[in-house]
Order: sequence, then structure tokens, then C-alpha cells
Amino acid sequence: MIRRSITKEISALFGFQDVTILERAGKKAFILNWARPEYWIMLSLLLPTALSLRASSPQFVLFFLFFSYFIVAAVFNRTVIEVTEDTLFVKHGPLPWLGNRSIPIHRIKSVYAEHMQHSRRTIHNIRLVSGDEKGLTVVYNLYDEETAFSLVKLIERWLSPAT
Repeated sequence: MIRRSITKEISALFGFQDVTILERAGKKAFILNWARPEYWIMLSLLLPTALSLRASSPQFVLFFLFFSYFIVAAVFNRTVIEVTEDTLFVKHGPLPWLGNRSIPIHRIKSVYAEHMQHSRRTIHNIRLVSGDEKGLTVVYNLYDEETAFSLVKLIERWLSPAT
């Protein structure tokens, strides 16, 4: 894939979010890295905890393994939204994660940013409305509203020739 330089206006909107936009004939994508500073801190705390597991109960070990997988996935995974001539793909990886899907473009009615208020911050999810009026979340937990709106506009622009 060819890496396209992002204009100063768009890259300024993304702020801290690590977003890469890729485009070539017939195929467009953006990659959103999940890693945030707090995930790296939690990952650094896993090793000392793992070393103390020998004397722990099986329930704690199971909880620790589940929590460890979540943190490792949060640090290393990324979401790729790819638009081809007839399909929008959502891929999470490299570690397996729920939510991978392919959606025929002709079934997508609209794209919007959903805002959810949590204790001290608002998070933004990018959602699609499909032909059966079902809402599908394709990008979760964006902290920056401008990033969410910019990505929605980008997806809409990519879908517009096909719709």
C-alpha cells in the first residue's frame, strides 16, 4: 500500500491518536492504533505480578490471564477500516479480537459518531447504520471528538462514490 501524507489540518485534528491513512486505486484504509500511555503502564506492572503467581489461587490466575490478554491486546492491537469498491472491512489485530466484519457498501445507509459520557471523559464511537436499520460500531473508544468527526467524514467521502 502507498502511504499518503496527511494534510496539516487533518493531522492536527488527530492530536494524540495514532491514525495512519492509506490510499490507492480501488482501496482505501485507515489504521487506528489502540495503545495509550495508561496501557503501557499497566503492561509494565504485569511482569512483577506474574512472578508472584506461584502461590496464588486458580481463580486469581484465571483472572490475571484474562486481564493480561486484554492489556497486551490493548497495547499491540490496531483497528483497520478498509474500503474497497464494494465492501467495508473492519479488522482488529494482530491478536484475535471480537468485531471483525465485512459489510457490503450498498447496505450502509449512514455513518455517525456516537458520544458516551463516562465518569471523567467522553468517549466517541464510530457507528454505521446498515440496510436493516441495525447500528454497528466499527471504532470504539476515541477520546478526541475531532478525531471521531474527521474519521466519520473520511469514511463518508470514501463511501460516496459507491453510494
